[in-house]
Amino acid sequence: MAVRTRTFRFFQQAAFVVSLSIVFCLTACMSHRDAEHFNQGIAQAFAAPFDTLAIAVSQGNDLAYATAAYQRKNARWPNDYSELTNFVAKSDGYLILKRYEEVNFSQETNGAIHIVFLPLGKTNKATFTLVPTSANEPSH
Repeated sequence: MAVRTRTFRFFQQAAFVVSLSIVFCLTACMSHRDAEHFNQGIAQAFAAPFDTLAIAVSQGNDLAYATAAYQRKNARWPNDYSELTNFVAKSDGYLILKRYEEVNFSQETNGAIHIVFLPLGKTNKATFTLVPTSANEPSH
């Protein structure tokens, strides 16, 4: 048992030394400028999925809000983007709506609406689904 523990401890220490050597080689053999670029690249690689998520969540908020307001006011979803923009234009400035390259509405069987949109100047479409609310429901 003692030999097995010493062997395991040896491999554990060896793995630590090898890891430390690799990190040393990657960072010690670089100029400060290269090390900064390396660190920025690592940071961007880890942050990229979160940036994509933040952009996806933040885009379309105005579209979702205006669509939900339309549904509460008219007890139905808008048929198309032009109908929604006309509704927003008649809101006396209470609603705002950014311009989009493309907006498509599709009604689902459960009464929800699925919206696929392409923000102006972007290349990737985004999507969300809204569930209808009753005009009698209190808003929170």
